[in-house]
Amino acid sequence: MPPQAPLPGDAGDPAERGRVTAALAAGATASTLALTAWGGEPLLTTAVAAVVGAAVALGWGRMLDLPAPRGTVAVLLVVVALAVAAALTSRLDDRAFGVSVWWALPVAGGVWASLAHQVWRGDGRPRVVDVLTAEVFAVLVVVAGFLWGWSGPGTVAVAALGVLVTAVGDALLPTRRWWAWAGGAAVATAAALLFGGWQHLSGAGRVLLVGAALVAPAVSQATRLVLLRLPAVASGASGGVVAGLVSVALTGIVAGLSAMLGPVLA
Repeated sequence: MPPQAPLPGDAGDPAERGRVTAALAAGATASTLALTAWGGEPLLTTAVAAVVGAAVALGWGRMLDLPAPRGTVAVLLVVVALAVAAALTSRLDDRAFGVSVWWALPVAGGVWASLAHQVWRGDGRPRVVDVLTAEVFAVLVVVAGFLWGWSGPGTVAVAALGVLVTAVGDALLPTRRWWAWAGGAAVATAAALLFGGWQHLSGAGRVLLVGAALVAPAVSQATRLVLLRLPAVASGASGGVVAGLVSVALTGIVAGLSAMLGPVLA
C-alpha cells in the first residue's frame, strides 16, 4: 500500500515545516537581539544584524528560486559589508549614530550592485525584472536589520521581546494569529511600562516605547505571513529559516523610527 501524503497541518507537511521553522528562526533571532541589547553597546546588535544579513544573502535567491543565485549572494554580501562599514564609521562621526550620512552607503551601493549584476549576467538575463526587484527589496531588508542598532537597549529589548512571544505563538497556534500578536504585544507593552518607570522616561519616551511594543510584533508577523505564501518557503525548513530572519530584520524599521523620533519628541 503506497504511503499517504501528509495532510495539511501535519508535522510531516512541508508547508507546516516551513511555518514552524520561520517562527522558530524569528524567535531565536529576536531573543538574541534582546540579550545583546542589555550589553549597552550598539555594535553588539550590529554584529547580530551582520550575521542575519549574511544568512539572508545566502538563502534569498534560493528561497525565491531566482536565476543566477550566486550573483544575488554576492550583491547582498556587499550590502552587509557596506552596512558594517557604515556602522563602524558612524561611531567615529561627530553626528548621532542614527542620522549619520554613512548609512546611505549600503543602500546606494546595494542598488548599484543589483543593477551591475544584471549587466554582467551571462545567462541571457531571464526574469530580469523579477531578479532586480527581489535584490533591491533584499537590500532594504538587510539594511533594515542594521537599524536595530540605532535604538537604545530598552527599545531593542522591548521590541524584540514582542517579536519573540508572537513568533512562539505563531508556532504553537497557527490558526490563532491574532492571539499570537496580542500576546506578544501585551508582554512587550508590560515590559515597556516597567522599563519606562524604572528609567523615569519622559511621556514621549514612554509613548515611543509602547508604540514599538505594539508595532514590532505586527510587522514581523505580517512579513512572515506574506513570505510563507511563496512556494519555496512553504516547501520546507530552509526557506522557513530565511523567512524568519527576514521578518526580524525588516522589523528594524520600528527601532530605527523610534530612534529618529526620540530627539524630535523629547
